[in-house]
Amino acid sequence: MRIAIFGHFYPPTPCGGAGYYTAALAEGLQLSGQTVEVLCADRWGEGPKYFNGFIDENINQVQVRRLHVNWLKAPRPLDWLYDSPVLGEQAQHFLAEFKPDVVHVSSCYTLSARPVLVAREMRLPIVMHLHDYWHICARHTLLHKDDTVCSGPESTRKCQQCVLAGTKAETLTGKVLNASQQAALFENLSKVEVLTRVPSLRGMLGDFARRREITLTACAAADVLITPTRFARDLLVANGVPAERLQVMNCGNRVEWAADVQRTSADRLRVGFLGNVINIKGVHVLIDAYRQLSDRARVQLQIWGNTEVEPAYYAAQRASAPADVIWGGRYTHADLARILSNLDVLVVPSIWYEMQGLIIQEAFAAGVPAIVSDQTSLTETVTPEQNGLYFQRGSAPDLARQLQRLLAEPDLLPHLRSNILPVRTLDQDVQRLTALYAELTNRIHPA
Repeated sequence: MRIAIFGHFYPPTPCGGAGYYTAALAEGLQLSGQTVEVLCADRWGEGPKYFNGFIDENINQVQVRRLHVNWLKAPRPLDWLYDSPVLGEQAQHFLAEFKPDVVHVSSCYTLSARPVLVAREMRLPIVMHLHDYWHICARHTLLHKDDTVCSGPESTRKCQQCVLAGTKAETLTGKVLNASQQAALFENLSKVEVLTRVPSLRGMLGDFARRREITLTACAAADVLITPTRFARDLLVANGVPAERLQVMNCGNRVEWAADVQRTSADRLRVGFLGNVINIKGVHVLIDAYRQLSDRARVQLQIWGNTEVEPAYYAAQRASAPADVIWGGRYTHADLARILSNLDVLVVPSIWYEMQGLIIQEAFAAGVPAIVSDQTSLTETVTPEQNGLYFQRGSAPDLARQLQRLLAEPDLLPHLRSNILPVRTLDQDVQRLTALYAELTNRIHPA
């Protein structure tokens, strides 16, 4: 079977948990006997033109086409982020050359929704993974810029206002216009192409009504939509994603490295964070909680992950954190056994509605329990007081309380370790998805 995968970025380019899962899935499918090719963006925001060509390369036996896209040079930057005619053309060329049996969409974030609509026009079966909230939120996270949770895109003005929050254009016009006048002004401004390219408004001024129409049309174009948790499914459905096409399927993980885990002991409680060091991951919440511990001398905090995604955020956290925090930097799957062998508990302090949190599975594979934010999908992976603990999302004092419990209750950590169950593997995903591809192919193009 020939499988085309659309993704946002692809390793070794940093691409977050969803991107690394996509790469693992592509390699797993290839190893299972399928033929896989990937279409993704690269050199994002670089180059003299919007589209600067592409390169084809082979990564671990998977053929990858990287489109060099500088979204900042788009005629209408925000609108081309969700509907790029140029990337639609590139997708059409790619599909015509590869001639896949099925298209698996991992992300629309950089390619826009147009390649999905092109695949539908070509009558190809489509499976779409919803790894974030891009289809219903221009910021992907359902978080406002002040980190408060959004209740959903109830109006186009609400979305435009959210994206423009903090800009001079939004602030100054709000001082002289009432709400309806301000809404009408930005609706009119968004129709002036040259204004959408003004540096202070680029990627923020656009047609949010059309964005919603296009992204939900792309969801409806898929034969099957997949999201990893019930929590995420309910949020997506409540905001317009078609429920009848949406399945819940937890993402599996590569765990072969776990055979190399050698648990070590220490005279301190070793607390770890693994993931991109970015605001929505809540690293600041963990640092604040660590600072509040009454007997911090008995705890060691390790922070592992890419610090280059939001360098200003990393710099601020590094500057304000206690001097004894260990900053491990970027890591790969090859490092997981070593890192997790030297951790007692993982903390996932996300402040956004995290979709699943694959790092929890990796911690479980190594026998490390997790403390996670409540009111998120993370609670579907962790069972409180069994294989981990919950704390109030965004609350450093509550996280500190749970960490303090691990110091005060000597039997708690062994109890949490003993209740960790085997995790879902990537091979299980490969088997289930291969069967799904075959079913769709036979349904749409019967032999």
